[in-house]
Amino acid sequence: MMKWKKWTANLALIAACTLPMGGCGDSNLFSGASDDSSNEALLDKGLQAIDQEDWDAAVSNLEELYAKTPEDPIVVQNLASAYVGQTGFDTLNLVDAIAEAQDNGTGNSVMYDTVTALFADETGTIPDLKEKIDNFARATSLLVPTGTDPALLTEDTRFEAGLFAAIETILVSSNILEGDLATNIDEDTIDQMVGKNFADNANDLNDSLNLVQIARDDLLNKFEDDSNDIAEDFDDFLFGIGFTENDPVTAPELSAYLKDQ
Repeated sequence: MMKWKKWTANLALIAACTLPMGGCGDSNLFSGASDDSSNEALLDKGLQAIDQEDWDAAVSNLEELYAKTPEDPIVVQNLASAYVGQTGFDTLNLVDAIAEAQDNGTGNSVMYDTVTALFADETGTIPDLKEKIDNFARATSLLVPTGTDPALLTEDTRFEAGLFAAIETILVSSNILEGDLATNIDEDTIDQMVGKNFADNANDLNDSLNLVQIARDDLLNKFEDDSNDIAEDFDDFLFGIGFTENDPVTAPELSAYLKDQ
């Protein structure tokens, strides 16, 4: 049985990733006239579309609003979630799998298995892989724009960026394997593909892992007197793939990680 204290803490943290955020205090969004193009109307339509999982409509309305209010955190976080929604990914499924694995004491991150299982089709590959990577990259770059010091962002924003970046890391690793999954190919082929494609993807991979580490550190600090499922999985994931802040992942480390899946 999942520990209630750990689960409720996780629910609070993932709220920004999974739930519309309208009504969170006063905002400059509501200063326009009440027509279809007003800030209020665009936000209402965007949040309603998220509720209905109409991700294209959510993105359309929230992108129009973002062009007007690019620094509003409500708009930024909901637009990032809508980009992720377009990929068909369900964040709650990932959190459920993490919590179950940690409660069962596996000692290993379930990030790879869960993300690939949620995305893969009946052929065992991930369809529209590059489009999915692009959507996650849009989401994380919205949350943490290039050149921004993550320390200046809110803890919720850093967590959302870290969670999306962890998923993006798995997708990029599949791209390095030329669209295949590590579980489908032999170890020699993994070594060959990583050797061939790692350099073109190394920066994206390590940038994503850096965001995961920041989120992990936030969670460990927040729950230093109590365990936390997501923090533990992030920690296992970073250790398994060989990433530390001053030691980016190398091609041999990525190969070893993928062969261990």
